[in-house]
Amino acid sequence: MAVRLAALVLLWISPYWTVRDKSLATFVAVVLTAALDVFMYYVDPAGLTPQRIAAGAEILLPALAAGWLWRTKR
Repeated sequence: MAVRLAALVLLWISPYWTVRDKSLATFVAVVLTAALDVFMYYVDPAGLTPQRIAAGAEILLPALAAGWLWRTKR
């Protein structure tokens, strides 16, 4: 959690991206992963496959946000 918070602070004080790019990356990397965590906690689907898909999404979503930021840097 501390690493995510530090990454957000560094992202938002950085002059390399527009507010739109920062907002999109924050939404994808933080909000969607948190929503996935809440969903997996309350729904708790049976079997190992949904949990593996969710774990993959937990890795993939922040990676996609980082790729977006890398692509749109000034």
